[in-house]
Amino acid sequence: MFGSGFSDIHCGMRGLTRDALMRMDLRSQGWEYASEMVLKSVHMGLVTVEVPINFLKSPEGRLSHMKRRGRLEPWRAGWMNLRAMLTFGVNFFLLKPGLLLLALGLMFLVPLAFGPLSIGPANLSLNTMLLAMVVATIGLSMVFSGLVAGVLFDYSGALQARIERALPFNRAFLGCLVAALSGLLLMLPLVRAYIAQNFTLQEGSIDTHWAILGLWLVSAAFQTFIFASMIRALGVVLPRRSAQRERGKPLGLR
Repeated sequence: MFGSGFSDIHCGMRGLTRDALMRMDLRSQGWEYASEMVLKSVHMGLVTVEVPINFLKSPEGRLSHMKRRGRLEPWRAGWMNLRAMLTFGVNFFLLKPGLLLLALGLMFLVPLAFGPLSIGPANLSLNTMLLAMVVATIGLSMVFSGLVAGVLFDYSGALQARIERALPFNRAFLGCLVAALSGLLLMLPLVRAYIAQNFTLQEGSIDTHWAILGLWLVSAAFQTFIFASMIRALGVVLPRRSAQRERGKPLGLR
């Protein structure tokens, strides 16, 4: 998930600089502290080294913390660490699957906008197009959420700068406005036909296919504008991180 290359992330013996500790801002209150410390060091790009230690056997009769808290404690500890990995790896679980879902949805959504398709014995029409629209919408939402999470965990600030260059606010606003208006125009023929036919829809009309694509364009434009706004909001609420980055102090975990 993280490409960290550690051989043991649960050894309790850690050494780190004070600056690294302050920047980590550790929040864990249980077994997951080990995962939080290591995963934050990966996100922060700290220099890390594994050093072998001698692990001494506990004295005879001593019960470990794990055993003192009952037989279910190993499962609770395991879940807490997995939860930490899911939290600090949220971009991993959102971005790549989201891109896959977005591509899969558009692969069916766009061609079906021109009418029903036949692929071998399968006939694809409105039901498939509606499903593709939902898949593409979920995929786009996952991509944007993954990028927001990536910005939160990117202590270098490079990802946020790249996104802001790719989506300048003024251009993003105009692009989203054009996309939303285009979507509304694609929906207009269906609305007119719906009114003209005494508020009933004609089955198999090509207008319905274009309207579904238009509806997705409106939704995608709204999501994109919100995403662009959130990225800039993060730049406002993360001044401390920017100040720490500018100091340029050597930080590391040992």
